[in-house]
Amino acid sequence: MVKLTLISPMRSAMPMHNDSNIRLLEWDSLFFEKKIGTCTLAHGNILPPHICTEAMDACYDCLYVWSDQALDLQHVSQPLQHVFPSVQLTFTRELSNTDIPSPDPDAHQCPAATPALYPLAVTAGAWSRFFLDTHFTHEKSIQLYHRWLENSFHGNMGDSVITIGPPEKPIGLITVKKIADELQVGLVSVDSAHRQQGVGSRLLLSAIRYAYAQHCKRISVTTQEQNTAAIALYTKHDLHLARRRHVTHLWFI
Repeated sequence: MVKLTLISPMRSAMPMHNDSNIRLLEWDSLFFEKKIGTCTLAHGNILPPHICTEAMDACYDCLYVWSDQALDLQHVSQPLQHVFPSVQLTFTRELSNTDIPSPDPDAHQCPAATPALYPLAVTAGAWSRFFLDTHFTHEKSIQLYHRWLENSFHGNMGDSVITIGPPEKPIGLITVKKIADELQVGLVSVDSAHRQQGVGSRLLLSAIRYAYAQHCKRISVTTQEQNTAAIALYTKHDLHLARRRHVTHLWFI
């Protein structure tokens, strides 16, 4: 078992300021075996100089910076080894009792993860920042989506996993989690051999039907700006863009 120490061995640790705007992401740090933090810019796109200084002093390997505008990298105060920018889009749809989808005879709620679901879970992350940022290893990114699948059955990263097709060989999956009166979609995946056949629509409609059964008032889903197929699917089913956010990975190693 690898024991992770959240201090980079190549840099000496210094205490952080008590008013730091950086939050340590313990789960990410332990999983990726790197010290990872996150911060959010409330306004504008310029990172205050003290943020990078604090990150370096506290021996962070990577900092996720969230902002409503593209980060201005010319004003970053510390030298960086790597930068990965991405844009996340969140779509929502208000639900009314007049448009409940009909049940899909080939849709199933899975009781647990099966071997056939793991490749679909990995495919769901093809456009994610974890797969596209080369500072995360491909093997770790695959493990991340395996973990996401496994945690979608127990109320952690999801409440339910819905599939289309035979339970022993599904052709698509969607994971959902109810938070208050909203159903949040997590993973959405269609087997490559069955794309352009309406499977994505069937998955989304099954999720919407599940939302009604859970007395949700809206459904939401977040995807990457590059994932044009997913965006087309959501807009086709009357989900509207609710938020556009930039997330930039700043790597100090």
